[in-house]
Amino acid sequence: MKKIRAAAAAVSLCLAAGAVTGPFPLSAGDQLNADAAEYTCMDIDPLEYTYEIYPLLEPFNEYFFVKTDNPNPESFRFSDKDSPYSETSVIYNVDSVYADVEYEDKAMYRVPGGYIFKSFTTNGGEITL
Repeated sequence: MKKIRAAAAAVSLCLAAGAVTGPFPLSAGDQLNADAAEYTCMDIDPLEYTYEIYPLLEPFNEYFFVKTDNPNPESFRFSDKDSPYSETSVIYNVDSVYADVEYEDKAMYRVPGGYIFKSFTTNGGEITL
């Protein structure tokens, strides 16, 4: 397993072996379009990659930049198990294209160096892959 670095902000990252369990919010991004499915392998082990999480609108923990070398944003989620706002607080990829954001790959929603993730039910703290 590669070395995992914690974010320099209020959110820290700790990877746990095994898959994250749901339920997860459903979105259009949960069904990759045909172009995206051809582009990347769906059988990715998320523990083979590195992750750093940075809140985009501090002190609000709604949108995050996830710096990673993982080529598939659908292969991982982060869970905030200690959130007072929800028992199933999950940080997941934004499946929208914004006009004011530069993308490396719009089909995969990849921005330079990673992805934009969101959650409206986390307070930050310890985040688990």
